[in-house]
Amino acid sequence: MSSGVSVSDDCITSYQELMKRKHKYVVYGLNPTFTEIVVLKTSQDADYELFIKEFPNDQCRWAVYDLEYEADDGGKRNKVVFVYWSPGQSSIKQRMVYSASNNALKARLGVALEIQGNDEEDLEFVNVLEKAKRNSR
Repeated sequence: MSSGVSVSDDCITSYQELMKRKHKYVVYGLNPTFTEIVVLKTSQDADYELFIKEFPNDQCRWAVYDLEYEADDGGKRNKVVFVYWSPGQSSIKQRMVYSASNNALKARLGVALEIQGNDEEDLEFVNVLEKAKRNSR
């Protein structure tokens, strides 16, 4: 299902900058009229705990995060993680539009690993790390 919501060019630019290590993460959301996906924030801060504070309990969001971790063989790895945040306390309209627009944003960015979060536990570092490692094999 398509929502008719467009993806701003800034979303693509900020993602490309993340891929060049200019940002550690980018947070996306809908503009106030729910007609376009826009960049809400970019950050160079590597602290995962600060990153997950970008997801309010009553608002949907998307984000990409450059996850750095140590693989089982001891080597350093990076995996760009796409987060789709849809908490139960957000409005029904917001959840519906975000859900219908999710694939359009993912396709424009070209990300492979998606984490869907509905509560804080879904975004805990250990859970995200486990999914990233599984996806790397």
